[in-house]
Amino acid sequence: MGLFRHRPKPVEHLRKDARTPNGTIWTCFATPEEEEALDEPEIVDRNYLLNSGDIVNVKPNASRRRFSVRVKDRCDRLVSISKIR
Repeated sequence: MGLFRHRPKPVEHLRKDARTPNGTIWTCFATPEEEEALDEPEIVDRNYLLNSGDIVNVKPNASRRRFSVRVKDRCDRLVSISKIR
């Protein structure tokens, strides 16, 4: 989208927790690489699991810092996300 666009990284290790009217809630037991990828505005979803409105609760394996992201939009395998405060 911009001149200095980063290269989105793939995220896997997703487990479906619950379905809500607004979307699905997922848990990701993230490796350090996946934790770094989830800090970026876009990720690659190879399995086509995530949809707009879904929430991903990130539980890193290496650190104790937990956070959540919301899926804003999807274009093929490329998924736009934003951090939930």
